[in-house]
Amino acid sequence: MNRDKFNFSYNKESEYHSQQLPPGRGGQNQPPMRNVEPPRMGGQPSSPPPNFTPEMPGMPGMNREQTFMAPEERGVQFRGGGRPIYQTGFNRRCLNRFTYIWLINGNAFWFYPINIGRQNVEGFRWRNDRWVYDRIQLRRILFSTCF
Repeated sequence: MNRDKFNFSYNKESEYHSQQLPPGRGGQNQPPMRNVEPPRMGGQPSSPPPNFTPEMPGMPGMNREQTFMAPEERGVQFRGGGRPIYQTGFNRRCLNRFTYIWLINGNAFWFYPINIGRQNVEGFRWRNDRWVYDRIQLRRILFSTCF
């Protein structure tokens, strides 16, 4: 047990030691609070992302505008789970690396992924010249490339 996480104080009135938990963790007279902090699997990068914007990978036979058209407008076939056959999504090799992500809605940005689950990738998104914790649904990612 890691004793550094807890504050053990002596209670003179009741003559026993009580364990005091940090605020918001179910301590004395406090209901447990939902954890709103990013997970600690990896850390926020200590530097900004690379100073360039990578070119979006091309899709065979399509220009950039066609890439972001609704799949039914392009005649794209779908496989199980409703994902387009061209979806490259997100690769585990990009964990803890600077990654550029293109979403299916046309947005694109630098991301620093620290955890990938079955449906989401968690990490830090570069916004307004700083890293901000974010969680992205994998089904929203069109392309990603890491450096």
